[in-house]
Amino acid sequence: MKIAELAEASNRPMTCYNTDTALMTVAHLHLWAVCQSCIYPQEYYGEDSHPIRDQTPVLKTPIKMVTGHIVVPAGPGLGVEVDEEMIRQIVSGD
Repeated sequence: MKIAELAEASNRPMTCYNTDTALMTVAHLHLWAVCQSCIYPQEYYGEDSHPIRDQTPVLKTPIKMVTGHIVVPAGPGLGVEVDEEMIRQIVSGD
């Protein structure tokens, strides 16, 4: 947010890059939603298939896309529920 404030105070655009297909995408969505200076959000979530997202889904409810745009989750916190069992499996290597 400090960088976003500096960009806004300097009247400069800001671009965020994110290649994570789950929790960091959600965090970036919230940042983009509140930062007026972030006019060039970069996202790779909309790919038809992605091995990390598809083989190890760590979010219980997938991120929604509507007409080519990712919907900012509106629930408590970041608005998503993490699949803790999937995280345990990933960490343990099972």
